[in-house]
Amino acid sequence: MIKKGSITVYLTLVMLLIFAILFTLLEGVRYQGQRVNAEIISMAAADSVFAEYNRQLLERYEIFALDGAYSGSGFDIEAVNYRLGNNARANSGSGLFAFPDIITSIPAYRLLTDDEGEPYVKMACEYMKGKLAVEALKKAVSICGDIDEEDLSLSSALKNIEKGDGALSDDSYKSEEECVAVTEEEKEMAGCVPAEDMGILKKVLEIKRQGVLGLVIDDASDISSKAADLSRAVSKRSLRKGTHNEDSGINAGDDLIFTAYLGDKFGYYGHEREGSALDYEIEYICEGRNTDRANLEKVAETLVALREAVNLAKDIKDSQKMQRARIVAIAIAGIFVVPELIGIIQIAVITAWAFMESIDDVKALFAGKKLSDFESGNIQLGYKEYLEMILFIKNRKTRVYRSLDIMEINIRQEEWYGNFAADNMIVGIDWKAGFTTGRVFAGLLGTVSFFARSYTIEKEGYYTYE
Repeated sequence: MIKKGSITVYLTLVMLLIFAILFTLLEGVRYQGQRVNAEIISMAAADSVFAEYNRQLLERYEIFALDGAYSGSGFDIEAVNYRLGNNARANSGSGLFAFPDIITSIPAYRLLTDDEGEPYVKMACEYMKGKLAVEALKKAVSICGDIDEEDLSLSSALKNIEKGDGALSDDSYKSEEECVAVTEEEKEMAGCVPAEDMGILKKVLEIKRQGVLGLVIDDASDISSKAADLSRAVSKRSLRKGTHNEDSGINAGDDLIFTAYLGDKFGYYGHEREGSALDYEIEYICEGRNTDRANLEKVAETLVALREAVNLAKDIKDSQKMQRARIVAIAIAGIFVVPELIGIIQIAVITAWAFMESIDDVKALFAGKKLSDFESGNIQLGYKEYLEMILFIKNRKTRVYRSLDIMEINIRQEEWYGNFAADNMIVGIDWKAGFTTGRVFAGLLGTVSFFARSYTIEKEGYYTYE
């Protein structure tokens, strides 16, 4: 038996309305799913791009960065964007959640050397925070007190000595009318001054002329003769600038931790690293010369200056030593002198003694021994700690750029890394992506005429190693 069915116009219109609402809701659900899908695809694409980090930089120095030149000689941010887009399209999905058209762009990027190497310093600090405490370095730095970079020189000590030595041949210091005799006791004591003390000023000035390195290292054949071409080093060339604006600053704590990082990752006298272009890397960071010998010599002079400052402060507080220096000054200058000349030579003598003590101290440091501070005697500091002390006193920009110099010349020695440049290293990108797809459910009942046939989901963000 055949039954006939019918539907009223009213019911047809109601069904159309219900299906229209249903398909619109389904299209809305699909849209929200597409938004989530676009976010996932974007992050996966950026992850894939940044997974191509420079391996040598990570393995040697624990620093993450993407080579914007891809081992070539020219930086090309579009090459990075090309990979970003390809990675996004390779994961564009299928079925209802597919994106047939994906367009990416990188409007800005941040380089390892931007803001005087701030990204580099931050990553170095993160590495060190998980590795060791820096209490010993804090104690070492505390000994420096108010010493600044200008004090890391023998010039101030030697000026005192030169002034005292020069005063002996300057007639303006001597006048029969103004001369006063020293006491009989001092005259008697001055006659017993050892010949070694009588010639102390000349001896120190001769050391200045010859250099201190030969006095603090017994076997000069142990000193490295390596040299490096630094004509295009980070610290000497004009650097590429990133376009991402970010400058959160580096606090004093990070500055201290970064100094500890340099001590951990770079070689120095007695602890050289295999395969390095220069053996004395920290010494280079301190002094910036292109040969190991020149850097070591300057560091030796700086260490003598540091120890001379503390030794002199200690000796000046010693009343017996100051009195002995006065007797030596009288013996050197002669029996009848103006009082001002005695004081000048006395300071020169006490400074010369502190200098000679410092020579012995630095010789002990190079021999691997540790020295105690003079306040408590509890802090034992070796050669490495003194190097870190010098590093901390140096300007941070100097430390950062010179350490990047070392990174460059070392990594360039490796196969396939001959074009490595620190200012080609990308640490972060601002990215944008447009995901275009057609409507599916909205067109089933002809309702697509009320909407655009396709829509684009815009995504953007900042991806960084920091």
